[in-house]
Amino acid sequence: MDAIIGPEVPMIAQATIRATSNKPQMILADIGLLQKRYNNVFSTMPTKMKRLEVLEKKIKNGPTRGLIMIGSAMMSQLAKEIGDKIGAKEYFEYKTWESLNIILRKIGQIQKQQKINLLFITRPRINIAQVPEFTALLIGMKNTDVFFLDPRDYFWGLSGSYPKRSGVQVVVAKYRYPSYGGSKLEKRTQVLLNLVNNIENRRLNRTSIFDAAAYDALALLRSSFQNSKHDSVRIISHLEGIRNFLGVSGVYSFGPENHVGLGSSNFILATAKKDTGCPNKENECIKCDNCCALKEKDCPSPDKCSLCK
Repeated sequence: MDAIIGPEVPMIAQATIRATSNKPQMILADIGLLQKRYNNVFSTMPTKMKRLEVLEKKIKNGPTRGLIMIGSAMMSQLAKEIGDKIGAKEYFEYKTWESLNIILRKIGQIQKQQKINLLFITRPRINIAQVPEFTALLIGMKNTDVFFLDPRDYFWGLSGSYPKRSGVQVVVAKYRYPSYGGSKLEKRTQVLLNLVNNIENRRLNRTSIFDAAAYDALALLRSSFQNSKHDSVRIISHLEGIRNFLGVSGVYSFGPENHVGLGSSNFILATAKKDTGCPNKENECIKCDNCCALKEKDCPSPDKCSLCK
Protein backbone atom coordinates (compact mmCIF):
# COMPACT_ATOMS: atom_id res chain seq x y z
CA MET A 1 0.00 0.00 0.00
CA ASP A 2 1.33 3.39 -0.94
CA ALA A 3 1.55 6.04 1.74
CA ILE A 4 -1.03 8.75 1.30
CA ILE A 5 0.92 11.18 3.43
CA GLY A 6 1.76 14.32 1.46
CA PRO A 7 4.65 16.75 1.81
CA GLU A 8 2.59 19.09 3.98
CA VAL A 9 2.48 16.55 6.78
CA PRO A 10 4.93 17.30 9.59
CA MET A 11 8.33 15.75 9.96
CA ILE A 12 7.32 13.29 12.65
CA ALA A 13 4.72 11.72 10.39
CA GLN A 14 6.98 11.51 7.36
CA ALA A 15 9.98 10.17 9.25
CA THR A 16 8.03 7.57 11.16
CA ILE A 17 6.40 6.33 7.99
CA ARG A 18 9.85 5.89 6.47
CA ALA A 19 10.78 3.85 9.53
CA THR A 20 7.92 1.39 9.04
CA SER A 21 6.96 -0.88 6.18
CA ASN A 22 3.28 -0.83 7.11
CA LYS A 23 2.27 2.39 5.32
CA PRO A 24 -0.44 3.94 7.47
CA GLN A 25 -3.58 5.51 6.08
CA MET A 26 -4.07 7.32 9.33
CA ILE A 27 -1.72 8.54 12.02
CA LEU A 28 -3.06 8.95 15.54
CA ALA A 29 -0.72 10.85 17.82
CA ASP A 30 -1.07 11.24 21.55
CA ILE A 31 1.55 13.95 21.71
CA GLY A 32 -0.33 16.09 24.19
CA LEU A 33 1.41 14.02 26.82
CA LEU A 34 4.63 15.83 26.01
CA GLN A 35 3.60 18.54 28.42
CA LYS A 36 2.97 18.69 32.14
CA ARG A 37 -0.56 18.38 33.39
CA TYR A 38 -2.57 21.54 33.82
CA ASN A 39 -6.00 21.95 35.36
CA ASN A 40 -7.91 23.10 32.33
CA VAL A 41 -11.66 22.77 32.10
CA PHE A 42 -12.61 19.19 31.27
CA SER A 43 -14.68 18.59 28.18
CA THR A 44 -18.14 17.23 28.84
CA MET A 45 -19.11 13.73 27.82
CA PRO A 46 -21.72 14.91 25.24
CA THR A 47 -18.99 16.97 23.60
CA LYS A 48 -16.64 13.99 23.77
CA MET A 49 -19.17 11.69 22.12
CA LYS A 50 -19.71 14.31 19.42
CA ARG A 51 -15.99 14.29 18.77
CA LEU A 52 -16.02 10.51 18.56
CA GLU A 53 -18.75 10.77 15.92
CA VAL A 54 -16.58 13.20 13.99
CA LEU A 55 -13.63 10.82 14.30
CA GLU A 56 -15.76 7.90 13.09
CA LYS A 57 -16.95 9.90 10.10
CA LYS A 58 -13.39 10.99 9.36
CA ILE A 59 -12.13 7.41 9.28
CA LYS A 60 -15.07 5.97 7.34
CA ASN A 61 -14.71 8.61 4.64
CA GLY A 62 -11.38 7.17 3.61
CA PRO A 63 -7.67 7.77 4.14
CA THR A 64 -6.93 10.71 6.39
CA ARG A 65 -4.25 13.18 5.46
CA GLY A 66 -2.03 14.25 8.32
CA LEU A 67 -2.10 13.76 12.02
CA ILE A 68 -5.10 13.20 14.21
CA MET A 69 -4.09 14.10 17.72
CA ILE A 70 -5.55 12.98 21.02
CA GLY A 71 -4.56 14.31 24.39
CA SER A 72 -5.57 14.66 27.99
CA ALA A 73 -8.01 17.46 28.68
CA MET A 74 -5.81 18.39 31.61
CA MET A 75 -3.27 19.84 29.22
CA SER A 76 -5.42 20.55 26.22
CA GLN A 77 -4.21 24.07 25.49
CA LEU A 78 -0.52 23.22 25.51
CA ALA A 79 -1.20 20.03 23.59
CA LYS A 80 -2.98 22.05 20.92
CA GLU A 81 -0.03 24.42 20.73
CA ILE A 82 2.32 21.49 20.14
CA GLY A 83 -0.19 20.05 17.67
CA ASP A 84 -0.19 23.28 15.72
CA LYS A 85 3.59 23.28 15.62
CA ILE A 86 3.83 19.76 14.21
CA GLY A 87 0.78 20.08 11.98
CA ALA A 88 -1.97 18.11 13.70
CA LYS A 89 -5.21 18.23 11.70
CA GLU A 90 -7.62 17.02 14.36
CA TYR A 91 -7.60 17.03 18.15
CA PHE A 92 -9.61 14.89 20.57
CA GLU A 93 -9.51 15.24 24.33
CA TYR A 94 -9.95 12.54 26.88
CA LYS A 95 -10.73 13.25 30.50
CA THR A 96 -9.95 9.89 32.05
CA TRP A 97 -8.23 6.64 31.22
CA GLU A 98 -11.68 5.18 30.56
CA SER A 99 -12.55 7.84 27.99
CA LEU A 100 -9.25 7.18 26.22
CA ASN A 101 -10.27 3.53 26.08
CA ILE A 102 -13.54 4.56 24.46
CA ILE A 103 -11.65 6.44 21.75
CA LEU A 104 -9.29 3.52 21.11
CA ARG A 105 -12.10 0.98 21.02
CA LYS A 106 -14.00 3.12 18.54
CA ILE A 107 -10.93 3.33 16.32
CA GLY A 108 -10.33 -0.40 16.67
CA GLN A 109 -13.89 -1.27 15.66
CA ILE A 110 -13.79 0.95 12.59
CA GLN A 111 -10.36 -0.36 11.74
CA LYS A 112 -11.55 -3.96 11.70
CA GLN A 113 -14.36 -3.06 9.32
CA GLN A 114 -12.34 -0.81 7.04
CA LYS A 115 -8.97 -2.60 7.36
CA ILE A 116 -7.21 0.70 7.88
CA ASN A 117 -3.50 0.72 8.56
CA LEU A 118 -2.81 2.90 11.57
CA LEU A 119 0.32 4.34 13.08
CA PHE A 120 -0.29 5.14 16.74
CA ILE A 121 2.25 7.45 18.38
CA THR A 122 1.75 7.76 22.10
CA ARG A 123 3.23 8.31 25.48
CA PRO A 124 0.70 6.40 27.55
CA ARG A 125 0.43 7.23 31.21
CA ILE A 126 3.32 5.14 32.37
CA ASN A 127 1.80 3.14 35.16
CA ILE A 128 2.46 -0.56 35.58
CA ALA A 129 -1.18 -1.17 36.52
CA GLN A 130 -2.53 0.68 33.49
CA VAL A 131 -0.28 -0.28 30.61
CA PRO A 132 -1.58 -3.87 30.34
CA GLU A 133 -5.07 -2.44 29.83
CA PHE A 134 -3.67 -0.19 27.14
CA THR A 135 -1.88 -3.03 25.35
CA ALA A 136 -4.95 -5.23 25.62
CA LEU A 137 -6.86 -2.72 23.53
CA LEU A 138 -4.25 -2.96 20.81
CA ILE A 139 -4.79 -6.69 20.37
CA GLY A 140 -7.80 -6.02 18.16
CA MET A 141 -5.91 -3.44 16.13
CA LYS A 142 -4.09 -5.84 13.85
CA ASN A 143 -2.93 -3.29 11.30
CA THR A 144 -1.38 -1.00 13.85
CA ASP A 145 2.20 -0.01 14.42
CA VAL A 146 2.66 1.39 17.90
CA PHE A 147 5.32 3.97 18.69
CA PHE A 148 5.56 4.40 22.46
CA LEU A 149 7.31 7.65 23.26
CA ASP A 150 8.06 8.81 26.78
CA PRO A 151 9.75 12.20 26.46
CA ARG A 152 11.00 13.93 29.60
CA ASP A 153 13.41 16.75 30.30
CA TYR A 154 16.22 14.66 28.87
CA PHE A 155 16.56 12.08 26.16
CA TRP A 156 19.02 9.40 27.10
CA GLY A 157 20.33 6.68 24.83
CA LEU A 158 22.86 3.99 24.46
CA SER A 159 26.40 5.18 23.96
CA GLY A 160 27.54 4.05 20.53
CA SER A 161 25.65 1.28 18.80
CA TYR A 162 23.98 -1.87 19.98
CA PRO A 163 23.94 -4.81 17.53
CA LYS A 164 20.71 -6.77 17.21
CA ARG A 165 20.31 -10.38 16.13
CA SER A 166 19.63 -9.19 12.59
CA GLY A 167 23.10 -7.69 12.50
CA VAL A 168 21.75 -4.17 12.23
CA GLN A 169 23.23 -1.57 14.52
CA VAL A 170 20.85 0.91 16.09
CA VAL A 171 22.33 4.15 17.34
CA VAL A 172 20.35 6.32 19.73
CA ALA A 173 21.85 9.74 20.29
CA LYS A 174 21.68 11.67 23.54
CA TYR A 175 19.66 14.85 23.59
CA ARG A 176 19.32 17.59 26.16
CA TYR A 177 16.64 20.06 25.22
CA PRO A 178 17.93 22.92 27.44
CA SER A 179 20.67 23.40 24.85
CA TYR A 180 18.10 24.81 22.45
CA GLY A 181 16.92 28.40 22.61
CA GLY A 182 13.32 29.48 22.93
CA SER A 183 10.45 28.60 25.17
CA LYS A 184 9.95 25.24 26.87
CA LEU A 185 7.36 24.39 24.25
CA GLU A 186 9.81 25.13 21.44
CA LYS A 187 12.55 23.17 23.17
CA ARG A 188 10.37 20.12 23.70
CA THR A 189 9.15 20.27 20.12
CA GLN A 190 12.73 20.59 18.87
CA VAL A 191 13.79 17.56 20.88
CA LEU A 192 10.92 15.54 19.44
CA LEU A 193 11.85 16.54 15.90
CA ASN A 194 15.50 15.74 16.52
CA LEU A 195 14.58 12.29 17.78
CA VAL A 196 12.62 11.71 14.59
CA ASN A 197 15.53 13.06 12.55
CA ASN A 198 17.75 10.58 14.31
CA ILE A 199 15.50 7.76 13.10
CA GLU A 200 15.12 9.19 9.62
CA ASN A 201 18.76 10.02 8.95
CA ARG A 202 19.84 6.46 9.67
CA ARG A 203 17.19 5.13 7.31
CA LEU A 204 16.14 2.61 9.92
CA ASN A 205 13.54 0.30 8.47
CA ARG A 206 11.07 -2.04 10.09
CA THR A 207 13.57 -4.88 10.17
CA SER A 208 16.30 -2.95 11.90
CA ILE A 209 14.32 -1.08 14.51
CA PHE A 210 11.22 -3.19 15.08
CA ASP A 211 11.79 -6.86 14.27
CA ALA A 212 14.99 -7.39 16.23
CA ALA A 213 14.26 -9.86 18.99
CA ALA A 214 13.05 -8.42 22.26
CA TYR A 215 15.49 -10.64 24.11
CA ASP A 216 18.36 -8.28 23.31
CA ALA A 217 16.61 -5.30 24.85
CA LEU A 218 15.47 -7.34 27.82
CA ALA A 219 19.00 -8.63 28.33
CA LEU A 220 20.19 -5.03 28.34
CA LEU A 221 17.59 -4.17 30.96
CA ARG A 222 18.50 -7.16 33.09
CA SER A 223 22.15 -6.18 33.08
CA SER A 224 21.22 -2.62 34.02
CA PHE A 225 19.27 -3.89 37.00
CA GLN A 226 21.72 -6.61 38.00
CA ASN A 227 23.08 -4.82 41.04
CA SER A 228 20.11 -2.56 41.61
CA LYS A 229 17.73 -2.39 44.54
CA HIS A 230 14.91 -1.08 42.32
CA ASP A 231 11.86 -3.25 41.68
CA SER A 232 13.60 -4.57 38.59
CA VAL A 233 11.86 -7.94 38.59
CA ARG A 234 8.46 -6.29 38.37
CA ILE A 235 9.52 -4.02 35.51
CA ILE A 236 11.29 -6.74 33.55
CA SER A 237 8.41 -9.19 33.91
CA HIS A 238 6.06 -6.41 32.89
CA LEU A 239 8.00 -5.75 29.69
CA GLU A 240 8.11 -9.46 28.92
CA GLY A 241 4.40 -9.60 29.64
CA ILE A 242 3.76 -6.90 27.05
CA ARG A 243 5.78 -8.85 24.52
CA ASN A 244 4.09 -12.18 25.21
CA PHE A 245 0.59 -10.79 25.62
CA LEU A 246 0.59 -8.50 22.60
CA GLY A 247 2.96 -10.41 20.38
CA VAL A 248 5.34 -7.48 20.43
CA SER A 249 8.45 -8.16 18.39
CA GLY A 250 10.65 -5.61 20.10
CA VAL A 251 10.56 -3.77 23.40
CA TYR A 252 13.23 -1.15 23.86
CA SER A 253 13.75 0.97 26.95
CA PHE A 254 16.70 3.31 26.94
CA GLY A 255 17.55 5.45 29.92
CA PRO A 256 20.34 6.51 32.25
CA GLU A 257 22.64 3.56 32.75
CA ASN A 258 21.74 3.12 36.40
CA HIS A 259 18.02 3.74 36.07
CA VAL A 260 16.38 2.19 33.04
CA GLY A 261 12.73 1.36 33.28
CA LEU A 262 9.17 2.55 33.27
CA GLY A 263 8.80 5.95 34.83
CA SER A 264 12.42 6.99 34.39
CA SER A 265 13.85 9.43 31.86
CA ASN A 266 13.39 7.02 29.00
CA PHE A 267 11.27 6.08 26.07
CA ILE A 268 9.86 2.73 25.07
CA LEU A 269 9.67 1.74 21.43
CA ALA A 270 7.56 -1.21 20.43
CA THR A 271 5.44 -2.50 17.60
CA ALA A 272 2.53 -4.90 17.52
CA LYS A 273 3.34 -7.85 15.27
CA LYS A 274 0.92 -8.79 12.53
CA ASP A 275 -1.13 -11.92 13.16
CA THR A 276 0.62 -14.76 11.34
CA GLY A 277 -1.63 -17.53 12.60
CA CYS A 278 1.23 -19.14 14.46
CA PRO A 279 -0.14 -21.75 16.91
CA ASN A 280 2.85 -21.43 19.18
CA LYS A 281 2.76 -17.77 20.27
CA GLU A 282 2.98 -18.62 23.95
CA ASN A 283 6.44 -20.09 23.50
CA GLU A 284 9.64 -18.20 23.01
CA CYS A 285 10.13 -18.59 19.29
CA ILE A 286 12.27 -15.61 18.31
CA LYS A 287 10.79 -15.05 14.85
CA CYS A 288 7.15 -16.03 14.99
CA ASP A 289 6.61 -14.93 11.39
CA ASN A 290 9.27 -17.46 10.31
CA CYS A 291 8.03 -20.20 12.63
CA CYS A 292 8.38 -23.73 11.31
CA ALA A 293 4.75 -24.31 12.28
CA LEU A 294 3.79 -22.09 9.34
CA LYS A 295 5.68 -24.47 7.00
CA GLU A 296 7.30 -21.55 5.23
CA LYS A 297 10.84 -21.49 6.57
CA ASP A 298 13.07 -23.43 8.88
CA CYS A 299 12.62 -22.54 12.52
CA PRO A 300 15.25 -19.92 13.45
CA SER A 301 15.19 -20.94 17.09
CA PRO A 302 14.87 -24.72 17.45
CA ASP A 303 16.36 -24.62 20.94
CA LYS A 304 13.52 -22.38 22.15
CA CYS A 305 10.61 -23.55 19.98
CA SER A 306 8.70 -26.35 21.71
CA LEU A 307 7.44 -27.63 18.35
CA CYS A 308 11.01 -28.47 17.39
CA LYS A 309 11.99 -30.22 20.59
